[in-house]
Amino acid sequence: MLRLVMFVGAGIAVGGVVVVIVGPPGAGAWAIPVGVTLVLVAGAFALVARSTRGMAAPTEAQLVTARAEGREGVARIDALTQTGTQINDQPVCEIEVTVQPRVGAAFRARTRRIVTLIEIPRFQPGTRHAVVTTPAGAVAFIGGDVGSAATSLPESGTAPLLLPAAGEGFGPRPVLGIGRRGRAARIVLFAAAAVVAAVTVVLPYRAAVAETVTALSAGRLHADQRQPGALENALQSLSGEIGHGTVSRVVVADDYVIAYAPVRPGETATDTWIYRRGEVTRQGPASIQPETVGEQFGIADVAWSKLWPLVESAARSEGVDDVSETSFVVDRGADSDIDSPTFAQPVGPVEVDFSVGDEYRDAGYRASADGSGLQRLR
Repeated sequence: MLRLVMFVGAGIAVGGVVVVIVGPPGAGAWAIPVGVTLVLVAGAFALVARSTRGMAAPTEAQLVTARAEGREGVARIDALTQTGTQINDQPVCEIEVTVQPRVGAAFRARTRRIVTLIEIPRFQPGTRHAVVTTPAGAVAFIGGDVGSAATSLPESGTAPLLLPAAGEGFGPRPVLGIGRRGRAARIVLFAAAAVVAAVTVVLPYRAAVAETVTALSAGRLHADQRQPGALENALQSLSGEIGHGTVSRVVVADDYVIAYAPVRPGETATDTWIYRRGEVTRQGPASIQPETVGEQFGIADVAWSKLWPLVESAARSEGVDDVSETSFVVDRGADSDIDSPTFAQPVGPVEVDFSVGDEYRDAGYRASADGSGLQRLR
């Protein structure tokens, strides 16, 4: 299970990295520390479990079975070495033994156990102990009288050495095996767990991932929201979250689209909404509220697909090559009728305004909402 937790943690961390890269600011910030923590904690426990593998005491059922099958016997300590690992300040030792079971031929084995400092004299080479064994050659010390079989142990190094595979020792069986048997299935399970964990983290930001996949073909990591296709998708997402398609102002930049929309059509109370990397967020009430509903217009009233080409055309005419920082604003122009009660108020035709330039010059442009009438203002 520890390995499964490690792979789940790795999947969460990888999903977090993906979301941090392609998602909106702050997205997936929790996933990386959580995933890394799971990997480190589970990994540490897995390393401890690995270093203590073979140290588990036999269960009562295993003891009964071993005795019934004649797998209890006597072991002579041939070598005692410390592994360098300590548990509760007590050394974990590797012990080489020669075993003579009650039934069957003698064999050599290696086992691990915690040998406390006061127990070290009892486990010096040449000492003999009562043990039980598995058919694969795993050994567990059970204490008690060694019995008369102690005199029949062969010389050190003469009996064959049995090395049980992982999972062939004593103790409760792990939920997931650790031996060769079923290894392919476990690898598939671990990989699937990592993928599911990563997808779970990424799924809420699937729109941002889809945008990134599309943008990669253009050599970008994120979609350019000023481009017709990306802008249309952003406006659809904004309209869906806002609940209607009425706005008083729209700001379009490379990385985001901001819409100033009334809480309900026909009202002047206006909220600020932002679309960035697949996510729509309500920013709260707009800092500047419209004075009349006449400042509002429908998103469908604007030829959005024609606006960015206008910006690019103006940039070419000005000899400007870099438009990466250029944005444009769509809202109503001022009423120019001096006899109108709304004179100079922003209730005129819907227009798009933008500027292009560099460190030495700047030129402002304006056009109608249908993409016509492009004119230079300064």
